[in-house]
Amino acid sequence: DDARQRQRVARLGDLLPGIVDSIESGSGTVSITTPWTDLDHWIRGFRPGGLYVVAGRPGQGQSLAGQAVAAHVARHGKAAFVASLEMTASEYATRFLAAESVVSQRSMESGQVSEPEWGRISRSMGTLTGWPVWLNDSSRQTLGSIRADARQVAASHDLGAIVIDYFQLMDPPDRGLPRHEQVGTITRGLKRLAKELHVPVVLLAQLNGEGAKTNRRPPLTDLRESGDIEQD
Repeated sequence: DDARQRQRVARLGDLLPGIVDSIESGSGTVSITTPWTDLDHWIRGFRPGGLYVVAGRPGQGQSLAGQAVAAHVARHGKAAFVASLEMTASEYATRFLAAESVVSQRSMESGQVSEPEWGRISRSMGTLTGWPVWLNDSSRQTLGSIRADARQVAASHDLGAIVIDYFQLMDPPDRGLPRHEQVGTITRGLKRLAKELHVPVVLLAQLNGEGAKTNRRPPLTDLRESGDIEQD
């Protein structure tokens, strides 16, 4: 235990040369870009070890945002793990295929696909088959199960991001606690997981519906069952 503790303790002076080297080389702090250049301008990409919340009211595209993040990470050669508590793995896979082939999900689901679209689907199948994207669509997932799955992927692949879709469907670690304490326990655990695996965790969440009535920009307090999310 003492040896492990000494390994975790770093002297400031030992850290500085590497930081200066990265500044000199122009690489700076290594972050993972998002699929959106405007967002990258504001947040400078997803920082490994960071927890990011993407929130919206039901039907406003959180799942599409999560799928886009996972696809972007995979396209750049890193693995993505998606904990999908709302959609099945097949539904998520259909979204990947639709986005990559530029064929609408509606056309795929109805079977009304043209010959040119079939060509794009076929080419996209070849691309997507090689992507290191891992999905778990179990309806009951906990902080512990997500941590175990993410560790398993990270053990054999260069994990680039964890996407959780979505936060309010996660099973709490202790159902006896008040809801705000359950929320705080989960978000703190996800922050620790992000730091442990040195990857960004992108947490999809729902907003309360009150903001829609006033058509205002939602503040952090509009996060449904927000508890400690905004604090963390």
